[in-house]
Amino acid sequence: EPFFDSEVTKVNMTNLQILDELVKTAIQYNVHLNICFSTLPGREAYSDPDTFTSVGVFDLFINEEKQEQVNRLWAALAKRYAEVPSAYLSFTPFWEATNSNLSTGLPAPDYTMEDIGNYLVEVVEAIREQDEERLVIYEPTSLSGYNDIYEQDSAVKECIKDVENIIISYNFCENPYVYANMTDTPGENIDNNNRSVFLPEYPTY
Repeated sequence: EPFFDSEVTKVNMTNLQILDELVKTAIQYNVHLNICFSTLPGREAYSDPDTFTSVGVFDLFINEEKQEQVNRLWAALAKRYAEVPSAYLSFTPFWEATNSNLSTGLPAPDYTMEDIGNYLVEVVEAIREQDEERLVIYEPTSLSGYNDIYEQDSAVKECIKDVENIIISYNFCENPYVYANMTDTPGENIDNNNRSVFLPEYPTY
Protein backbone atom coordinates (compact mmCIF):
# COMPACT_ATOMS: atom_id res chain seq x y z
CA GLU A 1 0.00 0.00 0.00
CA PRO A 2 2.81 2.54 0.56
CA PHE A 3 4.11 1.82 -2.95
CA PHE A 4 1.08 1.42 -5.23
CA ASP A 5 -2.53 2.56 -5.47
CA SER A 6 -5.35 0.07 -4.84
CA GLU A 7 -5.48 -1.00 -8.50
CA VAL A 8 -1.68 -1.19 -8.81
CA THR A 9 -1.73 1.23 -11.73
CA LYS A 10 0.12 4.14 -10.10
CA VAL A 11 3.37 4.16 -8.16
CA ASN A 12 4.27 6.28 -5.14
CA MET A 13 7.73 7.35 -6.31
CA THR A 14 8.67 8.92 -2.97
CA ASN A 15 8.30 5.62 -1.16
CA LEU A 16 9.76 3.60 -4.02
CA GLN A 17 12.92 5.70 -3.81
CA ILE A 18 13.23 4.63 -0.17
CA LEU A 19 13.19 1.04 -1.39
CA ASP A 20 15.82 2.02 -3.96
CA GLU A 21 18.05 3.15 -1.10
CA LEU A 22 17.57 -0.18 0.69
CA VAL A 23 18.61 -2.04 -2.44
CA LYS A 24 21.67 0.20 -2.85
CA THR A 25 22.60 -0.34 0.78
CA ALA A 26 22.33 -4.13 0.38
CA ILE A 27 24.75 -3.97 -2.52
CA GLN A 28 27.08 -1.63 -0.68
CA TYR A 29 27.35 -3.92 2.36
CA ASN A 30 27.18 -7.21 0.47
CA VAL A 31 23.86 -8.20 2.04
CA HIS A 32 21.10 -10.20 0.39
CA LEU A 33 17.75 -8.38 0.46
CA ASN A 34 14.46 -10.22 -0.01
CA ILE A 35 11.36 -8.21 -0.88
CA CYS A 36 8.15 -9.67 0.52
CA PHE A 37 5.00 -7.58 0.98
CA SER A 38 2.84 -8.33 4.01
CA THR A 39 -0.24 -7.09 2.15
CA LEU A 40 -1.20 -7.74 -1.45
CA PRO A 41 -4.42 -7.41 -3.43
CA GLY A 42 -6.45 -10.45 -2.44
CA ARG A 43 -4.16 -11.30 0.45
CA GLU A 44 -4.45 -8.86 3.33
CA ALA A 45 -5.57 -8.87 6.95
CA TYR A 46 -6.12 -6.08 9.44
CA SER A 47 -7.29 -5.57 12.97
CA ASP A 48 -10.21 -3.13 13.13
CA PRO A 49 -9.25 -0.64 15.89
CA ASP A 50 -12.90 0.22 16.59
CA THR A 51 -14.27 -3.30 16.98
CA PHE A 52 -11.04 -5.14 17.92
CA THR A 53 -11.85 -7.77 15.31
CA SER A 54 -9.94 -9.09 12.33
CA VAL A 55 -10.94 -8.25 8.78
CA GLY A 56 -9.35 -9.50 5.62
CA VAL A 57 -9.44 -10.58 2.00
CA PHE A 58 -7.81 -13.91 1.06
CA ASP A 59 -8.89 -14.81 -2.48
CA LEU A 60 -5.69 -14.07 -4.43
CA PHE A 61 -5.21 -17.64 -5.63
CA ILE A 62 -8.68 -17.86 -7.17
CA ASN A 63 -9.31 -14.23 -8.19
CA GLU A 64 -7.95 -13.40 -11.64
CA GLU A 65 -8.42 -9.64 -11.21
CA LYS A 66 -6.34 -9.63 -8.02
CA GLN A 67 -3.75 -11.83 -9.68
CA GLU A 68 -3.38 -9.33 -12.52
CA GLN A 69 -2.83 -6.56 -9.98
CA VAL A 70 -0.16 -8.55 -8.13
CA ASN A 71 1.48 -9.47 -11.44
CA ARG A 72 1.72 -5.75 -12.30
CA LEU A 73 3.28 -5.05 -8.92
CA TRP A 74 6.04 -7.64 -9.29
CA ALA A 75 6.60 -6.85 -12.96
CA ALA A 76 7.15 -3.18 -12.07
CA LEU A 77 9.71 -4.08 -9.40
CA ALA A 78 11.37 -6.64 -11.65
CA LYS A 79 11.80 -4.04 -14.37
CA ARG A 80 13.09 -1.44 -11.92
CA TYR A 81 15.73 -3.75 -10.41
CA ALA A 82 16.55 -5.85 -13.44
CA GLU A 83 20.21 -4.81 -13.30
CA VAL A 84 20.62 -5.88 -9.65
CA PRO A 85 22.11 -9.39 -9.40
CA SER A 86 20.14 -12.05 -7.54
CA ALA A 87 23.07 -12.33 -5.13
CA TYR A 88 21.77 -9.08 -3.65
CA LEU A 89 18.04 -9.24 -4.31
CA SER A 90 15.25 -11.80 -4.39
CA PHE A 91 11.45 -11.62 -4.52
CA THR A 92 8.89 -13.54 -2.49
CA PRO A 93 5.66 -13.02 -4.46
CA PHE A 94 3.40 -13.95 -1.53
CA TRP A 95 3.85 -15.35 1.96
CA GLU A 96 2.43 -18.32 3.91
CA ALA A 97 0.55 -19.57 0.85
CA THR A 98 -1.22 -22.41 2.68
CA ASN A 99 -2.26 -20.14 5.55
CA SER A 100 -5.59 -19.47 3.85
CA ASN A 101 -6.92 -16.87 6.29
CA LEU A 102 -3.54 -15.48 7.46
CA SER A 103 -4.15 -16.75 11.01
CA THR A 104 -7.11 -14.43 11.55
CA GLY A 105 -9.69 -17.10 12.38
CA LEU A 106 -11.90 -15.69 9.62
CA PRO A 107 -13.60 -17.89 7.01
CA ALA A 108 -11.14 -18.74 4.28
CA PRO A 109 -11.72 -19.24 0.55
CA ASP A 110 -11.56 -22.76 -0.79
CA TYR A 111 -8.43 -23.02 -2.90
CA THR A 112 -6.11 -25.94 -3.58
CA MET A 113 -2.37 -26.46 -3.70
CA GLU A 114 -2.76 -26.64 -7.48
CA ASP A 115 -4.33 -23.18 -7.43
CA ILE A 116 -1.30 -21.90 -5.51
CA GLY A 117 1.15 -23.65 -7.83
CA ASN A 118 -0.54 -22.44 -11.00
CA TYR A 119 -0.57 -18.86 -9.80
CA LEU A 120 3.03 -19.08 -8.61
CA VAL A 121 4.07 -20.05 -12.14
CA GLU A 122 2.05 -17.14 -13.53
CA VAL A 123 3.54 -14.51 -11.24
CA VAL A 124 7.07 -15.84 -11.84
CA GLU A 125 6.43 -15.50 -15.57
CA ALA A 126 5.37 -11.87 -15.03
CA ILE A 127 8.64 -11.27 -13.15
CA ARG A 128 10.76 -13.08 -15.72
CA GLU A 129 9.30 -11.10 -18.60
CA GLN A 130 11.09 -8.11 -17.09
CA ASP A 131 14.04 -9.90 -15.49
CA GLU A 132 14.96 -13.33 -16.79
CA GLU A 133 17.17 -14.33 -13.86
CA ARG A 134 15.59 -12.88 -10.70
CA LEU A 135 15.72 -15.31 -7.78
CA VAL A 136 12.22 -16.11 -6.51
CA ILE A 137 11.51 -17.62 -3.11
CA TYR A 138 8.27 -19.48 -2.48
CA GLU A 139 7.12 -19.66 1.14
CA PRO A 140 4.53 -22.42 1.44
CA THR A 141 3.40 -22.52 5.02
CA SER A 142 2.89 -20.67 8.27
CA LEU A 143 4.82 -23.48 9.94
CA SER A 144 8.58 -23.85 10.07
CA GLY A 145 9.18 -27.60 10.41
CA TYR A 146 10.78 -29.47 7.54
CA ASN A 147 8.05 -32.12 7.46
CA ASP A 148 5.34 -29.47 7.28
CA ILE A 149 7.07 -27.70 4.41
CA TYR A 150 7.65 -30.96 2.56
CA GLU A 151 4.04 -32.05 3.01
CA GLN A 152 2.55 -28.72 1.97
CA ASP A 153 4.62 -28.10 -1.13
CA SER A 154 4.30 -31.37 -3.08
CA ALA A 155 1.68 -30.16 -5.56
CA VAL A 156 3.46 -26.85 -6.01
CA LYS A 157 6.76 -28.63 -6.70
CA GLU A 158 5.08 -30.37 -9.61
CA CYS A 159 3.86 -27.03 -11.00
CA ILE A 160 7.30 -25.40 -10.82
CA LYS A 161 9.39 -28.37 -11.93
CA ASP A 162 10.40 -26.55 -15.12
CA VAL A 163 10.89 -23.14 -13.45
CA GLU A 164 14.51 -22.14 -12.92
CA ASN A 165 16.07 -20.08 -10.12
CA ILE A 166 13.30 -20.63 -7.59
CA ILE A 167 13.62 -21.78 -3.98
CA ILE A 168 11.05 -23.30 -1.62
CA SER A 169 11.77 -21.93 1.83
CA TYR A 170 10.66 -22.05 5.45
CA ASN A 171 8.41 -19.46 7.01
CA PHE A 172 10.23 -16.12 7.24
CA CYS A 173 8.16 -15.16 10.29
CA GLU A 174 9.43 -18.22 12.13
CA ASN A 175 13.16 -17.94 11.53
CA PRO A 176 14.50 -20.57 13.93
CA TYR A 177 17.66 -18.73 14.85
CA VAL A 178 15.57 -15.89 16.29
CA TYR A 179 14.18 -18.19 18.95
CA ALA A 180 16.96 -20.72 19.38
CA ASN A 181 18.72 -19.17 22.36
CA MET A 182 15.95 -17.09 23.90
CA THR A 183 15.23 -17.51 27.59
CA ASP A 184 12.08 -16.83 29.55
CA THR A 185 13.97 -14.91 32.23
CA PRO A 186 12.25 -11.59 33.02
CA GLY A 187 14.35 -8.61 31.97
CA GLU A 188 16.29 -10.55 29.36
CA ASN A 189 15.04 -11.48 25.89
CA ILE A 190 11.39 -12.24 26.52
CA ASP A 191 9.56 -13.86 23.62
CA ASN A 192 6.03 -12.54 23.62
CA ASN A 193 4.91 -15.32 21.32
CA ASN A 194 5.61 -17.92 24.02
CA ARG A 195 8.37 -19.64 22.05
CA SER A 196 11.15 -18.84 24.46
CA VAL A 197 12.23 -22.42 25.05
CA PHE A 198 12.05 -23.49 21.42
CA LEU A 199 15.28 -25.16 20.33
CA PRO A 200 15.29 -26.90 16.95
CA GLU A 201 16.92 -30.27 16.41
CA TYR A 202 19.14 -28.86 13.66
CA PRO A 203 22.05 -26.44 14.19
CA THR A 204 21.29 -22.74 14.46
CA TYR A 205 23.54 -19.72 14.44
